[in-house]
Amino acid sequence: MEGGKEVTRAMDLGTRKHEVARECVRQAFAERLTENVKVEPTYQKDSSTGLWRWVDPKQVEEWLQLGLTSMLWGALVPDLVVHVSGDPNQVRRVYDLKFPCPPNNRPSWRRPTRGQPHYPHDQGTMYKEALLEGKSEPVFVTPKGVQ
Repeated sequence: MEGGKEVTRAMDLGTRKHEVARECVRQAFAERLTENVKVEPTYQKDSSTGLWRWVDPKQVEEWLQLGLTSMLWGALVPDLVVHVSGDPNQVRRVYDLKFPCPPNNRPSWRRPTRGQPHYPHDQGTMYKEALLEGKSEPVFVTPKGVQ
């Protein structure tokens, strides 16, 4: 059980695969292309402007250490973002790691349930509208490649 929900073996394995894959992405891209790539960036909607803005990881860590998880309610955290050099607020591509089970299943966007902040919009819709400003589609990355 996690957060009051049953965690299946498939969910646990997916989480583990995700962790390993994110570390590979971090080493392959983020450490070399720090000006253009963010791994697991956090974006929040600025209530005064209505724009989605990147949140510095130090700020996120501080909120978590202080137990202020409510500060992150409604945040978007894609797996990998490619952005304009030096400006993570100008997102050009969003990539999301997916590990469908069984592997020949098509990947899909996570759908929020009623009461969650982006209901009824799924992850892909939120990434497209909020981060990519409708200019391009977010992309799945699976063991079979980029889809």
